[in-house]
Amino acid sequence: MILQAVFMILLAIQIFMRFCFNSPIMGIEESVTAMVVWFACLGAVAVTKENGHAQIEYFLSLLPKSWHKWLQIFVNILGIVIGYIFINGGKRQFKVQKLAAPAGGLPFSKCYYYALPIIVLGVLLIIVCLSRAIKFLLLEEHEREGGDII
Repeated sequence: MILQAVFMILLAIQIFMRFCFNSPIMGIEESVTAMVVWFACLGAVAVTKENGHAQIEYFLSLLPKSWHKWLQIFVNILGIVIGYIFINGGKRQFKVQKLAAPAGGLPFSKCYYYALPIIVLGVLLIIVCLSRAIKFLLLEEHEREGGDII
């Protein structure tokens, strides 16, 4: 919430400076971009950890109750695979962007706010999904947590 307020204030200052004084502040747009990318990546992990994604209960209700546990384990294994894909893609993107010169007023390359958050997202997604899959394997019955029902 605080991070959102900070980047909204920074954007408002940038717009005001650009249109009223024709003198934008160097680095604000890139800083806001970095905050948004990090915010989105960490938010995706937080929502996954809290099981806050929208779920379509109708399809789950069509399956036998004994399948629910294995479906949840499958979904978390799929999350682990997606995390691995994010890590590999982020590493490749990091190598490419590391070669580019810093731009937009920030003293470091774009790889630190485009590629690095993707790598961190992948690592955290693997940790969260692995822990959730183990939790589903070890618990006999598991009630649905979080998430909106559609």
